Amino acid sequence: NAEYMGKNFGSSAHGSMRARYVTKEELANTPSRKDDVSETDETRYRLGTCSFMLEVGMTLKMPQLTIATAIAYFHRFYARRSFRQFDRWIIGVTCLFLAGKVEETSKRLRDVVNVFHKVKNKHDNRPAPPLSEELAFNIKDQILIAEQELLRTIAFDLEVLHPYTFVREFARVLCPRNKLLHKIAHNFVNDSLRTRVCIEFAPKAIALAAIYLGARYLKIQLPTAGPSVAGQPPKKNWWEQLDEKAEVNDIHDIANQILDLYDSYGPSDASKIISSNDTASGFQNLVDPPS
Repeated sequence: NAEYMGKNFGSSAHGSMRARYVTKEELANTPSRKDDVSETDETRYRLGTCSFMLEVGMTLKMPQLTIATAIAYFHRFYARRSFRQFDRWIIGVTCLFLAGKVEETSKRLRDVVNVFHKVKNKHDNRPAPPLSEELAFNIKDQILIAEQELLRTIAFDLEVLHPYTFVREFARVLCPRNKLLHKIAHNFVNDSLRTRVCIEFAPKAIALAAIYLGARYLKIQLPTAGPSVAGQPPKKNWWEQLDEKAEVNDIHDIANQILDLYDSYGPSDASKIISSNDTASGFQNLVDPPS
């Protein structure tokens, strides 16, 4: 029977510390890196597994928000654990199974196992073998064990705050008559899930970066700071209008991480924001810092 699970499930708990966000220093020295997994390979593993999770989630008819929550769990897990020690496919599907329960969109474990088996073998470019009862039980058992490891690793912190609500509000404030800005920025948020920004930055910062990229893509001029006119208060930059605590360097960092994703791998199928005739080079004019 196929074995999907890594060798270290059931290891000691990570501890009680919250594992929602990590620093750049921690990301540069992940457990995977200490296990001789290169940054390139780690990025490839994250991208591939996120695409796999998206396909499994969509096949299970999970809502977009549930899939986004699952991917956030996945990134949190591998900020604290090594790809060499824990099977990413099992962890990915376990994140979906757990997120379904957390977001109250749960799926039967048997259905999750069936879709996992089908999609996993499809990604291996071979016909899916029949899923015997013995194999189904084996995968089910691995998911249940992995769920406990996942919970311990993320310190039972199940809350995930997503940027989507902020994107909708920010787009409404800046461009109340332009519905396309919300749609395009929403798609940038979707693609950001394939990066690690969700464990580096708060959702407001990611929303601001998505609005910035969306506005640049649509060639919308965003408000900039200006002097007081006719007794009116001085004008603020657009990001200050939306969030007084916003850091412009964070917006630039997030935007560049998303653009680097396109430069290396292209946009996701779910995004559809770049036509087949466009190239990543068409986005290079977006990387200038907001001003």
